[in-house]
Amino acid sequence: MQQKILRLFSSDQSIFLLSNIVFSASTYMVMLFIPYMLTMESMAEFSSVYNALLLLLGIFEFGIPISFLRFYQMYKITFLINAVLQLTILAGLIIIAFSPLGTLLIEGFHLEQSEMNIILFFIALITQLSWSFSRNILLAERRYTFILTLSVFIFLIRTFSLGYLYYLETLRLNSILMSMFIIPFIPVFYVLLANNVNIISTSDIISNYRRTKKIFFFYLKRFIKFSLMTFIIGVLYVFSGRYLIIYLTEQHQISLLADLGYAMTFLGIMTIASASFRTFFVSKFHLGDKKSIILHLNNYMKQINLLVIFAILIAALLSITVYFIMPNYLSINAPIFVFIMTASYGIIFLMSLITFLSPTMNYNVLEITINAARLIIIVAITRFVFLKNPIFGFLLINLVLLIAELIFAKIILKRLHYVH
Repeated sequence: MQQKILRLFSSDQSIFLLSNIVFSASTYMVMLFIPYMLTMESMAEFSSVYNALLLLLGIFEFGIPISFLRFYQMYKITFLINAVLQLTILAGLIIIAFSPLGTLLIEGFHLEQSEMNIILFFIALITQLSWSFSRNILLAERRYTFILTLSVFIFLIRTFSLGYLYYLETLRLNSILMSMFIIPFIPVFYVLLANNVNIISTSDIISNYRRTKKIFFFYLKRFIKFSLMTFIIGVLYVFSGRYLIIYLTEQHQISLLADLGYAMTFLGIMTIASASFRTFFVSKFHLGDKKSIILHLNNYMKQINLLVIFAILIAALLSITVYFIMPNYLSINAPIFVFIMTASYGIIFLMSLITFLSPTMNYNVLEITINAARLIIIVAITRFVFLKNPIFGFLLINLVLLIAELIFAKIILKRLHYVH
């Protein structure tokens, strides 16, 4: 019995789960304590900046993590393609940060009045992107313990940094970016850089460019084509969930931004968990492995109803907790937003353990269609309903997000001829 327990907790999936719990806990800790150090105005600004950071993170990933995990089991050259694209994106971001393009991007999120340093913002984006990129390489190499080590390091540095921020007389946005989103991720950036430079320097493309260039560019086209599809899916999905913050920033709705920004910090944690598990399963299954996929679905669908009930109960408990612990400057809208959002996204997270099959089974066009329709409906609700009745509008937005995910999951199950 003892050996079975040890095997369970030392399994790859358990270590990966633990690393995600640790990293999510560090993110939750930041988002839980930072609002108590801010005023309503600075909380609204922090919400807008953090929203922009997450949106740009989804854009500049360019679908590379999912594409890498799909192709690396098929083609060895995928590691080289992945390294070249990742370093190209990071170099591009450095250029953007020090050029007028950076200012234009910030203005696109209506943050031109923010006190934030634009270069610091883009450095934070680079370090966050490094975590996304490096984690997937380590996942493919099955270095689960190293992922856990990095997660623990990030957690500890963020813990010490929170103590430092607490004793500052005036907490500025630049201090938050530096201590929470840059310094803890410096080792991750180094790991990514060293790993990718090593892959490129030891590849045949350096010593035998003429012989290998045709092979490289042939697979590069396939990789980019799939990445582009994944990129479009991701951008449509992320904008659906975060368009509301952009709109409220444009309209200078300080109170609603503070309430919603605080509530959506919980969304950030759930998004990390969802993306991590989606990534894990995409790396585990591949095209044509229908037997393993059906086995996964059989085990999962037996528990789905209980998991949905559990997600709703957790959302209710979290909402009640927020009501008692939220900063004084927030309104009653905040805990209601938390319940609506965590309940819907909890169920969406459960559906994502089915819809992760989209890239695995080449259902990308279907997912793009659903996500595009979802975004159009959400933009309409945001502009014509939300400000008139924030609670009802937010409920409608989350229902649209949830229904779209349920429809997509049902279509995937139907195309797999899965009967539960």
